[in-house]
Amino acid sequence: MSKNGWKRYKLSQVMDIIGGGTPKTTVKEYWNGDIPWLSVVDFCGRNRRVYKTEKTITEKGLEEGSTKILKKGQVIISARGTVGEVAQLGSDRAFNQLLIPLIFGNYIL
Repeated sequence: MSKNGWKRYKLSQVMDIIGGGTPKTTVKEYWNGDIPWLSVVDFCGRNRRVYKTEKTITEKGLEEGSTKILKKGQVIISARGTVGEVAQLGSDRAFNQLLIPLIFGNYIL
């Protein structure tokens, strides 16, 4: 407990950090599907709520790649390239490895 009565936590105690991924760009069957795929170009310097993505992937790209689906309302931060851009998801979507979702379990953002 701190001097002012607040309890302190390590970030790892209140949130999960997971990685995203990019399906192989050389496999055509992974791309141009129905699943929005988020990269930093979709929110860098723009509105902080993301509703559209430049690229989409297929179900096969999701299943055979290392990306995962994030849920509407989750917060994401760019970790490489343009570092520190933050946005909230306007709908469910997959994401690349240059982004880190901030998943706070039962904690309010």
